[in-house]
Amino acid sequence: MKSLFRLTAIAVVLILCLMSFTHIKNAYAVGDVVGDFQLKNTNGSAVSLEDYKDAKGFIIAFTDLTCKQSRDYEERLILLNINFGRQGYPVIAINENGGGMGQLQGYIKKMRYPVVNLLDDNHQMAKLFGATQTPAIYILQKEAGKYFVRYIGAIDDFGSDAQYAKYPYAADAVNALLKSELPLKTVSDIDGCDIK
Repeated sequence: MKSLFRLTAIAVVLILCLMSFTHIKNAYAVGDVVGDFQLKNTNGSAVSLEDYKDAKGFIIAFTDLTCKQSRDYEERLILLNINFGRQGYPVIAINENGGGMGQLQGYIKKMRYPVVNLLDDNHQMAKLFGATQTPAIYILQKEAGKYFVRYIGAIDDFGSDAQYAKYPYAADAVNALLKSELPLKTVSDIDGCDIK
């Protein structure tokens, strides 16, 4: 009986490992080309990357208004949008909130949140990108009409309070791209809430 239990436990672990490997294998990695996608914004309008004709790229932020870590980063997302949006790298927040569009609309209106917010209510974009936690940043660079992943990770190295951050990973990556260079750091760890 004990050996049957052990075999079952080993089989379950192996299956979970294989599922995890498949998810990582199919997710976008640095250097991959991201296809255009369409999600609804808080006005109910469909938004796609192609709508931004003059964009040089994007700062895609997977976020969740029910996640404390995501809320801790909101001011930094706004600053990224202010600093880089006018230089051709706007922030697009993809909200993984399970509360739906009504909850997202109410929050955006209440907070006067000036960043484009899209709802990924079935987590299709999170799965496609490989985002497993929020907040997660994907910086895309547009070259020859294609969107290349140039950075995946955190905004910086200190989630709860920007004043203690030493390494502004996302800003450094976009600054490098604006100088026609590739970022020195292309991946960083994400510490946040799981996307469920």
